[in-house]
Amino acid sequence: MRLAWTVLATLGILALSAPARGDTFEPNDTLGEAYGPLQSGVPIQSYISSPGDVDWYTFDADLGALTLTLTGIPAGTDYDLFLTDEVGNIYAQSDSSGNQDERIEEQVTGPGPFWVRVVSVSGYAPESPYTLTAVFTPRNESPTVALLSPNGGETFFVGDSVTVSWTASDPEDGTDLAVDLAYSADAGTTWTALVSTTENSGSWGWTVPGPVTAEALVRVTVTDEGGKCAADTSDGFFAVAEASPPPELALSLPSDLATAAGESLDVPVTFESNVPLASLTFGLAYDPELLTPYAVAAGPRAGPVPLQTDTTAAGLVRIQLVPSPPDTLASGTGVLCTVGFRTATAPAGNGQLGFPEAFAVTVQGDTLDVTAGRVGVTPVETVALRAESAREGILLVWTVSGEDAGVGFLVLREEPEGPVTPVSPLLPAGARSYLDRTARAGTRYRYWLEAWRRDGSVRRFGPVDGEPLAVSLWLGPARPNPSRGPVRFDLRLAPGRRWEAAVLDLAGRRVRRVVPSADGVLFWDGRDEAGRETPAGIYFVRVRAGATVRTRRVVRLAP
Repeated sequence: MRLAWTVLATLGILALSAPARGDTFEPNDTLGEAYGPLQSGVPIQSYISSPGDVDWYTFDADLGALTLTLTGIPAGTDYDLFLTDEVGNIYAQSDSSGNQDERIEEQVTGPGPFWVRVVSVSGYAPESPYTLTAVFTPRNESPTVALLSPNGGETFFVGDSVTVSWTASDPEDGTDLAVDLAYSADAGTTWTALVSTTENSGSWGWTVPGPVTAEALVRVTVTDEGGKCAADTSDGFFAVAEASPPPELALSLPSDLATAAGESLDVPVTFESNVPLASLTFGLAYDPELLTPYAVAAGPRAGPVPLQTDTTAAGLVRIQLVPSPPDTLASGTGVLCTVGFRTATAPAGNGQLGFPEAFAVTVQGDTLDVTAGRVGVTPVETVALRAESAREGILLVWTVSGEDAGVGFLVLREEPEGPVTPVSPLLPAGARSYLDRTARAGTRYRYWLEAWRRDGSVRRFGPVDGEPLAVSLWLGPARPNPSRGPVRFDLRLAPGRRWEAAVLDLAGRRVRRVVPSADGVLFWDGRDEAGRETPAGIYFVRVRAGATVRTRRVVRLAP
């Protein structure tokens, strides 16, 4: 708002004679012809060149201090100085006597332009100039700023994303201010710059640093174009606490689920969380052609919180836990509940269990997603496995309920105090027995049977124990037979028996002595005692233990 300056007079504009030779600003004899705008602090010279000469000038100003000086007034003359508005109304005047300097000092409280009039009270000097100087000093008021947040009493965690907000303005520059933000963790004893000369947007995103403190402060400082500053600090301390881990919630099922046709399947649902919860809701989807739910039992993880279950939707069991306040579903891990299913008597195929929906609500009211996976359910046939002792080794026999046996079977054996390893190739799906010829007499073995499914899953059955029959001597057939290269024979002897083995030709002559390996395999490489390849023909391998003799025929082809 402009100050109410006293209007002293309204002066008429006098007609002027022709300008003097050196007056370069003519014609400026009327307000409408005023010369300008004048530059602050830049003096100009001009003349009162005739008895009625009047000089008009204009300049721009806003808020601030204005000083007009008229110096160098020629001797014998008396010039006066006037400050007016756009129609000539006088705001201020200087009327020193004689040729003394004229001076006007005013505080401008509103925007210009303004006008200056130089007029002769007596005399004129067409050859002697006066000097007019206008000096305008803009007023620079300090800006104002208020910190809005964090302003005291808050608690943040290390690593939290926080918005620092403020409001700031300046009488001259508006919101065009430079902003500096600083942080103190020790009640203002020391300060750390957060950001400098940012835009005056009113907010800035900040990641709260360590260390932990109960005496944290934020300070905002603004600076205007004239260099004046203002600052504001949090009204009170806020706290920085140790970073809390992000919420982690997960539902899980056993990694491998198999069920026999027509039987029941109990599926434990495990729940893990690192935060207490006000509620948990999830749906367990199942294949209705394979499974039918019949019961949901709360597990120890649920504690006293009752389960609310809904099985009305086909293919979905919906479960909800809502503790009564102030109780919560505590953090931790364990079996939340067990869902009982009945398996179809004629399953159409493999099924899936999964969680199509799973979410929780924290005690603060925030909704959190729950990580949940899926698992396959394989209707594996019931397998009955037994081991039978035989002279050749141990015979594994099994029966399978149902017609589809999947990909096939694999027999595994555990050596005494040894690992469990396969002893058979992958047997076809129709196989129902396997003879382990490598089992040694006098040794007891443990066996398992693995059923391999088309979906890649494996179901293991067993164990069963078996031991070969106690025989004084047994010699298995040659493998391969006929052969162009080495052949082998499975050999079993009663413990402690003395024995000898040799390869004979058709005439009964000895070709080569042979001895069994440690695992009871008799091996002939097709060479004689001198290491020469034997010719094609029929040979016999004979093993003698006391009065017992066993012989196997071998057909050797040309190498």
